[in-house]
Amino acid sequence: MGETGSVTDFLPERLSLAALRGAARGCTACPLWRTGTQTVFGEGFKRASLMLVGLGATAAQALLGREVRVTRDRGRPLASTLAPVALATVHPSSILRAPDRETRLREQTLLVEDLRVAAAALRG
Repeated sequence: MGETGSVTDFLPERLSLAALRGAARGCTACPLWRTGTQTVFGEGFKRASLMLVGLGATAAQALLGREVRVTRDRGRPLASTLAPVALATVHPSSILRAPDRETRLREQTLLVEDLRVAAAALRG
């Protein structure tokens, strides 16, 4: 089985958390399925006030729409039917894979800013 090049081939018709979790288990849209040992899927309450999306472009586009770009849209509330407030950001582990200390520090600062926006959104 090879990559399809598009995660949309694996998206369920109805975008529920349970359906997306199942779809993620069988996804082969990118090379990660070859070396990954498990699907890393978020958890939380069905009626959460806030949803943070961090598995990068693939996760953000699958949950928030194909037009979402993490580099452009991170750290600002986005429309979603899955939660009253949704924010795209990077997955924290991606910071650890940054190529150098300067990039890690910059990405860490941006993540903290994203979390500040999330906290402010929860306060109303």
